Amino acid sequence: AKGGEEEGDDLSGRQLLTRERGYIVQCCCVLMSYKETLACALQEGALDVILALIRPNACGPTECHDALRMLGALLSHRKFCQVFLDAGGVGKLLSVEQTQYCASSIALCLLSVACFRGVMDKVCRLAEPDPLALTDFALRLLDLGDDTASCNILQFLAKVLSYQVFLGAFDSLKGAQLLNKSARRMLDAAVEGRSLAKNVLKYNSCALRNYLRSHLLFAHHLIIAATCRDNATTGSSTKPQPKLINKSVDCEAEDQVAEACMCIERQGRFHELGTWMEALQQVASHDGIRSLTEVLTLSSSLRMPDMAVFSLNSLQVICLLPVVRVDFAEQLLEDEASQRTGMRVLVDAAGGSLFADGDVICAALHVLCTCIGCSAPPMTLRSVQRGGGSRELHGSTPGRGHQHQQEDKAAWASLVWESSPPSAACRRIWALLQECDAIKVLSSLTKKSEHSCADAIRALACRSLLGLSNDGRILQILQETQLALALAELVKKEQRVRTTVRDVQAAAFRLVATRLISRVTGRAQHAVLGVAGDSALRMMEKAATVEQAAITYDRKELLRLVHGHLVSLGLERSASTLMAEADLEDASLTPHHPHTPHTPHPPHTPVRPTPSRSVAHPLPQTTSPPKALTLKAQQGGGGGSAAK
Repeated sequence: AKGGEEEGDDLSGRQLLTRERGYIVQCCCVLMSYKETLACALQEGALDVILALIRPNACGPTECHDALRMLGALLSHRKFCQVFLDAGGVGKLLSVEQTQYCASSIALCLLSVACFRGVMDKVCRLAEPDPLALTDFALRLLDLGDDTASCNILQFLAKVLSYQVFLGAFDSLKGAQLLNKSARRMLDAAVEGRSLAKNVLKYNSCALRNYLRSHLLFAHHLIIAATCRDNATTGSSTKPQPKLINKSVDCEAEDQVAEACMCIERQGRFHELGTWMEALQQVASHDGIRSLTEVLTLSSSLRMPDMAVFSLNSLQVICLLPVVRVDFAEQLLEDEASQRTGMRVLVDAAGGSLFADGDVICAALHVLCTCIGCSAPPMTLRSVQRGGGSRELHGSTPGRGHQHQQEDKAAWASLVWESSPPSAACRRIWALLQECDAIKVLSSLTKKSEHSCADAIRALACRSLLGLSNDGRILQILQETQLALALAELVKKEQRVRTTVRDVQAAAFRLVATRLISRVTGRAQHAVLGVAGDSALRMMEKAATVEQAAITYDRKELLRLVHGHLVSLGLERSASTLMAEADLEDASLTPHHPHTPHTPHPPHTPVRPTPSRSVAHPLPQTTSPPKALTLKAQQGGGGGSAAK
């Protein structure tokens, strides 16, 4: 019995010692994230202690997990990352045996390393482990199914996929299929109510967005490099661009993405852009489009606008392919409420039905522009200045001839169909958008809103309407509405501003709005670029005033006009029947002259009357028009106006 007690006391002592060491490591996990402790950690050899703890068979899984968490805290410092990399720490990290138990802490360490661009440049040049082995290890961690580890490893992939070597390794390992598989698994888990599933789904959408954008930006780089080579062969001074082997592209740069989308859309040579088209088809062919659409609808119920933005950004790149955009628009989503198509979900997102968030609305409008076939240019001063944006920003107004020469260079006011006709896929998308009431939604977005990016929303909405106006039926609908008049009022009220971000957005709205007014009214663009003194705007004001002025006629006079019209058509029996039933007098009597009341009904859109044709001061009446009107009716003149 005594020996048993001694053995039990000895076992309890080992447990207490292990627990004490674990507490020390956990305290260091908190302390080592502060910058003030970095010098002490380097001086006391904290890296050697950690590498000793994570060796195979050095300690138990719990201690190894705590040591890796401490390592992750230290790797948040750039200097320690450099030391860790020089000591071969990445290879030792990949050789940890307790991968299943320590998956989340290992993924945290990888994420910390990927946060520094200078460190990642060295990782791209490592021979052991090379980027292929590191990517394969990350995908195996993702396939384990641990939610915390998946969140960390997906953030790691979102950062490293901007490097060309990691992007190629990811493609060779069919990583896009694993991302689609993870998204499908997390969609089911989020519906069941698993707590971390929505976070995994958000980071999965971010990784897929960066994967597609990296391929897009590298394809754009190929186009630029080919253009530079052509210029070099023709004797131009432009130097060829260097290869982006160990460099990264910025997947967060919205302006670069917009420029790349517009450039590739205008080129139209998708099969000549390396692996870009293959990557898009790989995502689209493995149920990726349906997963992205379902994530977009689920983000509304989860109240996660970031997830919606990531999904919309992925759809913006995928829909550059004409075949894919038609498949996305026509696919059916079956939910408990009703069956909705992908295009209906996109229109709802653009109209603010999913989120009343400006970033979500802008992202949805970018996808709409891509589907329509008129990808929006970047919101930069350079793209606005191409077509007179500098005049808009600085308030100068050059001559009309100069404006007419510059209007074709406007990035925001030009379309790709000016050089080539729209494709059949674009026309199919236009018809689907008309069925989804997209014209009504886009017209409502042209009004001023309270969003911080209100001018960007209005510019994108006008850009979408400008693309849709190439369809004859849609153009006729726009002409029957008062959209041109409303846009003219908004353009006149815009202040002439300088060069801040919101000022550039306002200038872009002015450019595309004037182009849309020109399209709807049939006038040249330089004829509607003026503000108050433009003749086209005055004519629209006069038309609105005449259209909404209330004109009344005497009832007997209208019947006399109808009688005269029937006589002019040779319908004598109908005319005599009308005269008998209405008890009309002789048509030669002088009719009552139509008059315009002094207080007309107010128009729906505020109209400023001009001095020459004021509604409050009608033209003076004469005695000759009533008799002339009756004689014209007897001789076969046109019918009268409708009675109020």
